[in-house]
Amino acid sequence: MFLVARIVLGLGIPFCIGGASQLIAELTFPRHSAVLNGLFNESWYLGAIIAAGVTLGTFSRPDNWSWRIPSLLQMLPSLLQLTFIWWVPESPRWLVSRDRSDEAFEILVKYHAEGDRNSALVQAEFAEIQQTVRAELESSKRRWVELLQTPGNRKRTFIAACVGLFSQWSGNGLVSYYLAKVLSTVGITDKRTQQQVNLGLTCWNLITGCTSAFLTKVFRRRTQYLTAFIGMTLVFACWTGASADYAQTKNKNAAGAVVGMIFGVGVTQTFSRGASAFNQFVNPIGLDSIGWKYYIVYVVWLAIEAVIIFFVYPETKGPSLEELSRLFEDDNPMTKGRLDLERHGSVEEKPVTTIEEVVKA
Repeated sequence: MFLVARIVLGLGIPFCIGGASQLIAELTFPRHSAVLNGLFNESWYLGAIIAAGVTLGTFSRPDNWSWRIPSLLQMLPSLLQLTFIWWVPESPRWLVSRDRSDEAFEILVKYHAEGDRNSALVQAEFAEIQQTVRAELESSKRRWVELLQTPGNRKRTFIAACVGLFSQWSGNGLVSYYLAKVLSTVGITDKRTQQQVNLGLTCWNLITGCTSAFLTKVFRRRTQYLTAFIGMTLVFACWTGASADYAQTKNKNAAGAVVGMIFGVGVTQTFSRGASAFNQFVNPIGLDSIGWKYYIVYVVWLAIEAVIIFFVYPETKGPSLEELSRLFEDDNPMTKGRLDLERHGSVEEKPVTTIEEVVKA
């Protein structure tokens, strides 16, 4: 039953998360978009805290309600979505793509200009959306192989693949799926204690995650990514050392250090927010086979991830979604809000008015 439920949830959740994050990016005021998207990602921990708290309270029940209560409560978020989805505005970009530009413009006026139809910000946004959607429609019949045919597209594809892989295969699967097994390797086998650590870790992740979401207004995106992955590399190295110490000496202080490192991973991961199968099927085999030595795999892999981010990931703080696409253009790249125009043999540099410039003005 739970296996089938997991499959059904796995099919539906990506649509909910993908649609919600994109809609938040479109409807929120550009200056606040990064923070609100970060808070959206961290809202996962609100549900996780409820789940951890409920299971902590019910796991000792001797009847079937020990698992029925947590299962039934999972219906509430879906019911909330089904109830309030009818009052959520449509995506302006989707409306433009369906020749409903007037509706898209009115939504931008309402949410980005407080009803001011002459807002320079809305005018700039609307023009960029129309231009981008028009270009997408013109290229919609192109083949998928074109994603690999130009240096710009290859870089796009590589970064997209890395973001998905890195978000799932950075040691977070060990904590998310196999916390009980990880704690057992350092002698913490009492089920209630494991549940308490799980609840405390989830609360800690919510605090650090929300803090980091607000820091997006301060730090550049590459800085956040590098802080996250270099930090996780160091934390996993310390985690591995503490686990090795406990395995060899049964030192309880080393066991406490491992728990501390698990909380440390929560701090660094909140800066960053295909590989899920690895988390669920390979991790338990590795832990059962070689114990703490399996953590070395993640130490090495996290270091590789940090190097890739340093040399490949571009800085994306500031420009809008439409403007970011120019970062990867081969013939007309955008650099610091300007376009280096080389079309038709012209090499003249001309300033470009961007949404970021309008907001600052």
